[in-house]
Amino acid sequence: MRRLPLASGWGKASVSPLLRRARDDGPVEPKQATGRPRSIIGEDQLQELRELVQAVLEGTREDFCDVWRAKTGVAMSVASMGRAPARAGVCRGLQGKRLR
Repeated sequence: MRRLPLASGWGKASVSPLLRRARDDGPVEPKQATGRPRSIIGEDQLQELRELVQAVLEGTREDFCDVWRAKTGVAMSVASMGRAPARAGVCRGLQGKRLR
């Protein structure tokens, strides 16, 4: 036990829980990820977002969040709305608080 963490490059605190789980439960499988899914807007909704940005050319991210919530019923944070158009390939980036 003492040499295993050092030989693998992992610390004892990282290896001990894994060895305990293996001893108690059998084979150790990766745990399922917890929390919110990484993307609020799925691949199928990216086209809707492209159309929204083309229709509302001028507005702040807050405005886009309000329009998106009214259209889809899904609330988005301002930070998510800042990343979403770039992911959809609509804009090269953000200039201040305005979507370009």
